[in-house]
Amino acid sequence: MLKSKKLASGYRLLAGLLLILTLSGCSFLSSFYEPETPEVKVVDQRLVALNLEEARLEVDIEVFNPNQFSLPVGALDYSLTVQGHSLAQGEQNQGFSLGSKKTETLTFVVDVNLPAAVATLADLKNSNRLDYQLSGGLVVDLPLLPGKRLAWETSGQLPLPQRPEIRLADLKVDHLTFTAARLVATLEITNPNIFSVDIERLNAGLELSGTNILDTRLNPGSSFPSQSSRQLQIPLDISFSSLGRSGYSALVDRTAINYRLFFDGLISSSDLPLQEIDYSDEVQGEIGIN
Repeated sequence: MLKSKKLASGYRLLAGLLLILTLSGCSFLSSFYEPETPEVKVVDQRLVALNLEEARLEVDIEVFNPNQFSLPVGALDYSLTVQGHSLAQGEQNQGFSLGSKKTETLTFVVDVNLPAAVATLADLKNSNRLDYQLSGGLVVDLPLLPGKRLAWETSGQLPLPQRPEIRLADLKVDHLTFTAARLVATLEITNPNIFSVDIERLNAGLELSGTNILDTRLNPGSSFPSQSSRQLQIPLDISFSSLGRSGYSALVDRTAINYRLFFDGLISSSDLPLQEIDYSDEVQGEIGIN
């Protein structure tokens, strides 16, 4: 009798175990044949390098596997567009298996050719920024559905670096004798960028009526905030004999005089990973003498 009770108890235990195994197996098979779609999203994008020719972005994509089994992860593709025009695209093969209930962060690099962007889109010629859309997909192999592409997208903004602008804002006579004059030239320096720049070096030259009257290194102050201007007043001593008749007449009669302003320099930025940029430029025109 005791032996029969033990056998009955063992059968019940075995039946319970079989029921648990059956239910868990059904659950696994159900999840296998009806898998959940992995979650893919952009979690970060950052500018890591910038110069006049190229901007480099690093983008982090996060993928989560909600299923009870591992998933093979294939290729990651991306395309960066501006106003519908593709400016950068690529594909990276990942080639790993994402474990059950696991999250993985994938990082890829996007290089954007800035001159090509400006040439493609005319309205960027005078712009200091580029608004972009970044989209793509990640391929995973789901049971019974291999090669499923999971789409993602995001957007952002890239700065278009500009050289500092320098102009001759004012020219006035401070002192006048029979043979010479002291002038004060006001140079206005503007940072047109949407980020601050540090002017590491700035050399300037100025010609009046074809005569070189200034060739010096300026000290405008190192940091220029975004889209700000600063003026420098520079005293200039000129002999009338060096100016010629037209230059002398312009000074004495206070009429407009021809000038040529040329400069070169080196800029960087503490706000962005901007590579040091050497630049040079010149402006010409006429300016009235006060």
